[in-house]
This record gives sequence, structure tokens and C-alpha cells, in this order.
Amino acid sequence: MVIMANFVFSFSRCLETKHAYTEQIRQEWIPVCLEQFDADVKARFKLSLLDQAGEPLLPYSHEFKVMRTFRSTQSSGSCDFLKRKELEMSPNLRDDSFRIRCDVTVSKGSTRTTTVQLPALPPSDLHQHLGNLLSSQVGADVVFDVGGETFTAHRYVLAARSPVFMAELYGTTKETTADRVRISDVEPEVFRAFLHFIYTDLLPEVDEAAQIDLRARILCIHIDTNTAATTLALAEQHRCLLLKEACFKFMASPCNFKGVMASDGFEHMMRSCPSLLKELAANIAA
Repeated sequence: MVIMANFVFSFSRCLETKHAYTEQIRQEWIPVCLEQFDADVKARFKLSLLDQAGEPLLPYSHEFKVMRTFRSTQSSGSCDFLKRKELEMSPNLRDDSFRIRCDVTVSKGSTRTTTVQLPALPPSDLHQHLGNLLSSQVGADVVFDVGGETFTAHRYVLAARSPVFMAELYGTTKETTADRVRISDVEPEVFRAFLHFIYTDLLPEVDEAAQIDLRARILCIHIDTNTAATTLALAEQHRCLLLKEACFKFMASPCNFKGVMASDGFEHMMRSCPSLLKELAANIAA
């Protein structure tokens, strides 16, 4: 919605303006501006000096065609609207006063602000480059013997990522100058995953079967007298031999088995999996 209006102002003596322009501008020119004192408004306007008949003088008309937002106490206009000398010699100056017409067009519609979407920065691919370096073995300068398998790697990468490797490969230990390093008590698959994490900061993907095995191993670690009976029943129902054997091994101790029998889950295990009783007896006897 657009509203149009025009106003005619009379200026007496034309000696002062409200706006603080430079001294040179005030001496040579008469500036005219609009200022908004209320809520913000979007508008465009045209300023025109009127002749004695009240008609606009084209040489002294300044039109601002672009819609602009007028904010409270902010002004906009022309600092060189009219030269003082020209006005003083003009027949349109009468009794030290002149008239200016201001045509204002106000937009009442909603103002839409378009946000410029900057292109997103590409994600870092450093981990891919280092992963390729590990798999290609280009420039590898150290070999690890782990559980009968060998793994090649780069000293600088390992030292930068791990203070342990920094001390081992660049400290005072014998591995500092050795081309081969033997690591004990670590499974090859575990060390392979460890190297993958060192280079890429990511864990290798694990298939469903491996995930099930990993969960079973975690449950094996947390078997106690309160959970052994329930865990054994679940292992029997889901045919998880690894977890079942771990429960049998735990209950092979008479002390542990006594605690399991006193737990809430033991009676439930006997009701849900009665066949386990014979296996338990054979396991304890062995």
C-alpha cells in the first residue's frame, strides 16, 4: 500500500538550517532535509521551490526516487538544494521568505529483508588425505609388529597426534632409532583401528556382527552376582555362546555361585530356562 501526500512550507529569512553542515555549505547553499520523529517509515520524496503562483520550478526540484527507510531522528535530503545568491536575486523571494513543496510517497506494506546467503565453506578433508597416506604407505618410516602382523606408519604423524608416540619415537628409549617396534598384549584388529583413528580422527565402521560381538564382550566385563543369572538367561535365549561361556566361567567359583543363587534373577532363570540347571551342575562339577 502506497500513500502519497504533498506539503508546502514557508521559510522566513532563509538564514539558518537545523542541520549541522560544514561552514562552507552553509555559506553557499541552503540545505533542505526531512527528518522522522516517530516510528520508522519507508518513503521517497521530492523537494521543489515554488514560484509566486505556487507552481514548482523544475530547475530547483530534487527528486529522491529510491525508497529509503527513515528512522527516528535520522534525516535525509539535499545539502545543495539552492544557492543562497540565486535565491537572494530570485523574484520568488518575497519579504525574506520563500516556499518549498515536498511530495512524500510512503510505503505502508511489509518490508522484506533479503538475506544474502554466502556460499558455505567446504568441509575439511584433511582426515581423508591422512587416511590415504596411511593406506598408501607412501613415506612410511616405521614398522610395528603386533600379534604376528605388521603395520607401517609415519613417525611425524604419530608423534604429532600422541604424546606417548612422541616420547617413544623421539625420546630416549631404544625405539627412537629402531625401524621396527614390537607391541605386545594388543590384538592386530585393535591396533589397526587405533592407527585409523590416529590418522583420521574417526573410528572405522563396524558391521552388525562385529557390533553384536562388541556388545557381548562389554556385558562379559560387567558380570557380577546380581546380573549373572539374568545375563545367562538372555544369552541362552539369544544363542550368544560367548556371553553364556562367560557366565558359566563366573559361576564356576563356589563363592560367586552362592551369591548368584541369592539374587532375584536366579529363580527367573530357572523358570525361563530350566535346561540350564544341568549345564550349571556340570560346569560346577568340572
